[in-house]
Amino acid sequence: MVRGCLCPLQLECTRSAQFWIRNIVEASELICMPVRPARRVGPIHRCGSSSRVRSARWAVTIAAVVAGTLGMSSAILAVAYVVGGWGAIDDTWVGLIAVVSLLGGLAVSLVAFALAVAATVQHERWRLVWLPLLLFPAILLFLVLGELFWWE
Repeated sequence: MVRGCLCPLQLECTRSAQFWIRNIVEASELICMPVRPARRVGPIHRCGSSSRVRSARWAVTIAAVVAGTLGMSSAILAVAYVVGGWGAIDDTWVGLIAVVSLLGGLAVSLVAFALAVAATVQHERWRLVWLPLLLFPAILLFLVLGELFWWE
C-alpha cells in the first residue's frame, strides 16, 4: 500500500501506523481503510543527476554529432558547388569529405540507432530519443535513393 519515495524511518512509521489502525479497527469491528502517505510529484534528484538511461544519452549525443558532421560537409559541398560547379566537387577533397561523412555517418548512426532502441525497450520517455531513431533510416534512404536516381 505504501507508494512513493520514503526514507526507512518514514516507511517504518507508516507500517507501524497501518498495523495499529488495523488492530484498532478489527477490535472495534469497524470498516478498515488503508493509510497512504502523501503522494510526491516526482522523484527527488540529488546534485542535478539525471534519470535518463545512459544508452539514451549516448544515442542522442552520437546522433547529434553525426547530424552536425553531415551538416558541415553539406555546407562545404554546397559552397564548393556554387564557386566551381561539378569540377570543384568531382575527384577532389571536397567530394571525399562528403563521401566519408555519409558512409561514416551511416555506420555511426547505426550504433546510435541500436542504443536508442535499447533505451526505448527500457521505457525511456525522453523526447530527444527520436533523433537517433530517425537519423539512421534517413541517411540510409538518402544513400539508396541517391544511388538509384541521382548518381551514376
